[in-house]
Amino acid sequence: MEASRHGFLTGDHRGMAAVLAAAAVRRDLAPEARIGPAGIAMLPKRAPPEGQRYRVTLTKVREELERYLPAARQQAAERLRGLIKEDASSSAIANARTELAYVRHAKGPVYQAHLLTYLGVRQVDAVISAQQTPLERVREIGAALGVQINAQQPAQLQRAVRALEKPVLPPGYSPGQERLAAAFLKNTPEQNHADPRLAPAQAIVDAAMQTARDRGESGRMVGTIRESTRQLVADRIKSGGTLDVEIGRMTSAHSALRDKDRTR
Repeated sequence: MEASRHGFLTGDHRGMAAVLAAAAVRRDLAPEARIGPAGIAMLPKRAPPEGQRYRVTLTKVREELERYLPAARQQAAERLRGLIKEDASSSAIANARTELAYVRHAKGPVYQAHLLTYLGVRQVDAVISAQQTPLERVREIGAALGVQINAQQPAQLQRAVRALEKPVLPPGYSPGQERLAAAFLKNTPEQNHADPRLAPAQAIVDAAMQTARDRGESGRMVGTIRESTRQLVADRIKSGGTLDVEIGRMTSAHSALRDKDRTR
């Protein structure tokens, strides 16, 4: 009341502001993630997990996360609310906040599974069991992902993160398919024939060139057909399409190009 009267009479409301600030109930702050290398969210620090470790492929990890992560997020939020209501220790509440932020973070477990796949990691060692709740299972999978991420070279990890943050490719495209297409264009025909992944693609180019020769095309036109067919095949590799296309369909564009060139 004194602060109110003082403010009314003098226009100085600092006293009232101090009283209200001291009495205000502070809302819980949004949970903050524990950030690791390259901006990746990490779980709270803890002792190494106890129990039998199992090797889990990253494909299986993504399946597990798709199944359990939504429920784990709900359980993490309920756990935090329960700890606050029970007036638990500040360290327990802080860990629960960090865990909730981890399962919600854009660079949380799902992102990390994709990142490790990009880096060539095939599997992780996780402590899992049928008795675990969704939150417990996601927690153990996250711990296993964190071990693998911390084992990577920082520079290599940064490059992988930058690569994953490139603009989204069209449907069907993937970084692996892009690299394969780039290798096809860079390699010599002999190198492509020696690579089982690229031999069918090179066979299409060889067939298109042979068709052009059989038609009596000039050396210049055969070269043009070779390069355009190589590009068509590379685009097909990028999109993840099959390579069992008809040679005639792929060379029809070349025939049109030949006729147009002769008309000129």
